[in-house]
Amino acid sequence: MNVTFDGAIYSIQRFGGISRYFNALLEYLPNDIQGTLLVPNDWSSQLRSQAVKAVSCCSKNWSKSLQSVQRLLERPIVEFRDRAIQADLIHWSYYYGLRRRPIRSSPRRRNVVTVYDMIHDLFPESDARGREVVWKCNAIRCADLILCISETTRQDLIRLYPHCESKTKTVFLGNPLEGIAQGDLPSGLTSRGYILFVGGRGGYKNFGVVAKAWRRFQLRYPEIKLAIVGSPMKVEEIEACGLTGNQESLVHLGNVDDQQLVALYRNCIAFAFPSRYEGFGLPVVESQSCGALLLTSGGGSLKEIAGEGALFFPPDDDDALTLLFEEALEGSERCSRAKELGQLRASNFTWSRTAESTFAAYRELLS
Repeated sequence: MNVTFDGAIYSIQRFGGISRYFNALLEYLPNDIQGTLLVPNDWSSQLRSQAVKAVSCCSKNWSKSLQSVQRLLERPIVEFRDRAIQADLIHWSYYYGLRRRPIRSSPRRRNVVTVYDMIHDLFPESDARGREVVWKCNAIRCADLILCISETTRQDLIRLYPHCESKTKTVFLGNPLEGIAQGDLPSGLTSRGYILFVGGRGGYKNFGVVAKAWRRFQLRYPEIKLAIVGSPMKVEEIEACGLTGNQESLVHLGNVDDQQLVALYRNCIAFAFPSRYEGFGLPVVESQSCGALLLTSGGGSLKEIAGEGALFFPPDDDDALTLLFEEALEGSERCSRAKELGQLRASNFTWSRTAESTFAAYRELLS
């Protein structure tokens, strides 16, 4: 079987969840599949899998003002090098290809598309110009096989696009921190001295409920800090979240490496994940695998992925989250049980299983 992977995601994000997913597929590629990866020129040297041939077909991104011109000039190069491969199927890493070339149906090969979530459909404010939904609609229409990263995502997809049900299949993601050793805690943090938040904070990510709950929690426990992994907080965001008077207890960590992230999960009082919707929720599996106490809203796929290994709260109920912070600090039997079950739950999600299920779906499609 000859498979092409369009690596558009590597020009969008180098280290995010989708990139990790495709890295895993390339790493676990079996002997009966010949893989070719279309990538930007500045990425091919990072390819670790010896079983995959990297074909560079577009240059490093130009300045933002010229990127539309660059797409027009380099799209024919991508198309030419893609046609030369003569693959049995192509797995698109996003809802469009390199240089935003549209996904098209083809009589000579099958299209495989992964649907990660329905965020842009369910939260239109996250796609103000409507482009993401347009690209996704086209990808769904042209796909011969649609892989969904959770059953929740598959059901949401079918509800919004009922015509595609017959070509959908659920393939769960793996644990990005599988096999990663613990690093050192960042300076300013001590074991059991902080609440942890990881990821984006805007919109449906719902960080505001964590800020409100922690402010109230800190009135009783002023020594407990809030550690934030992700983009730095601007003054405007701090003010909007009502955290202006708490800045000495806010620890902004930026983007940390995997070893440090393991340490943060393992030593926190609790990991708060209040998102209103997730297609999978990689931080759920990350935190559970490290033995952290997961406090989550259960929005979207979060109950499905977390199982019984979490304590849940209504997504906008900061009072309920405050009580959970207090229970976590006290270390109730219920918290200990949730952590234990969380580690068992996380063991079900491995990249080798993700890859095995994906390749089985390829074979079924071509049979």
